[in-house]
Order: sequence, then C-alpha cells, then structure tokens
Amino acid sequence: MPATFNVTLVIEDLELNDDNLDRLFDALPDAVPADIAGLVTVESPVDADTAESAAFALIDTITDLFPEALPCRLDQDLVAIPDIASRADRSRESVRLLVDGKRGPGSFPPPVGTVGDGIRVWPWAVVVDWFAEALGEEIDDPGIPPQVASVVDACLAARRHRLAHRQTVVWHSGSSGARKLPVSAADTKSRYVLSA
Repeated sequence: MPATFNVTLVIEDLELNDDNLDRLFDALPDAVPADIAGLVTVESPVDADTAESAAFALIDTITDLFPEALPCRLDQDLVAIPDIASRADRSRESVRLLVDGKRGPGSFPPPVGTVGDGIRVWPWAVVVDWFAEALGEEIDDPGIPPQVASVVDACLAARRHRLAHRQTVVWHSGSSGARKLPVSAADTKSRYVLSA
C-alpha cells in the first residue's frame, strides 16, 4: 500500500527562476524549492510503495522537467533537540528527556554526529520513525531512512562519475520496475537504468 514520503533532493545546475518555478509547481504543487548560497534543494511529498521508490520518483520528475539539472544527493534534514521540539510540538526539555532516556520508553536513536559545541543531530526521518514506533505519535510523514539515502546517493555518485568520463551507468536496485534518468543536458540520449 503506498505511503507518502517526504523527499528532499540537492540539485546542481538548476536555476530557480520564474519559468522553472512555474514548471516545478505544475508538476509538483506541494514542492518546496530553496536556493541558499547556491545550494538548490527541492522538497516534496511523494506517494510510493517504498522510500527508495519515492526517492527515485522525485529524481525522475526533476530530471524529466529539467534535463540540464544534475541531482547530487538526498538531503537528510538533520535536526537538533530544538528542531525536534518545534516540529513535534513539545518543549525542548521534554525532547531532551526522551533523547537521554529519562522519559518514555528509552532507546532514542543515537545521533549521527555533533556540530558546533557538541550539539547532537539526527536525520529527521529517524526521529519521525522513532516517535511513531516508540510513542505511537505520527508527527510527520515518513522520510527517507539513512540506509536508503546512502544507496540512492551512491547511485547518483556513480552517475556523476560516469558523466565525468561520459560512460553509460547501469544501476540495479531493489525497487520494482525500471527507471531511466538523463545523464546530462549535453548528452540526453545516454541514460542509465535502474531495474529490479
């Protein structure tokens, strides 16, 4: 049964001008594009059977709309305790107690890293899953789990490497069906295939 996944894609060679935004919103009315210091992202809810299928569906849509665009990676939407508190509609202290195992069932996922002065961060998708499984709270649509994001990112990295050498990329994934993505704007007849 399809679910709705929040997917955020980092894209190079895409200008968010009025024409491109019109095309984007015609295809993805709920998309949230951003350009922060030259880093372009497009976030969109995607209905799919699996997180992997959702990620590749957004990649397909973006590359179909903008053949010159180069999808780079999925954004993991890293969050700290204040972000979790805001998004989950809880106090910072409530979230800190959940994270430290002093409230709730414990077993809050370990952070993926720290930034700044020891600020712990987690992928939002992991936090959403934990709230659903451990507390029975649906605080957001599921996102792309880090394990799936790493597979998708590897595929996109292989594509970028092949682009640099103008080779065809063949990618076999666990998703059902085959998907084709343009290799580059200069060579749109070269494609790689994602197949079961």
